[in-house]
Amino acid sequence: MHGTLNHLLVGEHALWFRRFADGVSPSLALDAEIESDRAALKARLIDGAAAWLAELEGWSDARLQGSLAYQRMNGEAVTLPFSAALTHVFNHATHHRGQITAALTAMGHRCPELDMVFMLQQEAAAATPQEAR
Repeated sequence: MHGTLNHLLVGEHALWFRRFADGVSPSLALDAEIESDRAALKARLIDGAAAWLAELEGWSDARLQGSLAYQRMNGEAVTLPFSAALTHVFNHATHHRGQITAALTAMGHRCPELDMVFMLQQEAAAATPQEAR
């Protein structure tokens, strides 16, 4: 699980975020352990998620409908539809979070709720004044 979380840190934050936010393509091994300390890894993943939120809020519709040009790890130039590439990043992360929850479940642990509809329902309930519930 630690390796999968490090992979998320590398792929989602150190690689793809830099491509989207900074227009650079770092050369990183996807299986690199860039954070060995569990508490620091957690903090970096949380900080990385906050950075994505801040970045997303600043993107215009034109940017979202445009293209993303970057270099693959082998140096090959790639241009993809911006929103499709962004969807890939979050879909990829969802896949690995699912792997982690499956591993935790197999080990007999209760997992956090990851269902998007559950999250939306919680947000709607929190936004509804107490007296209207």
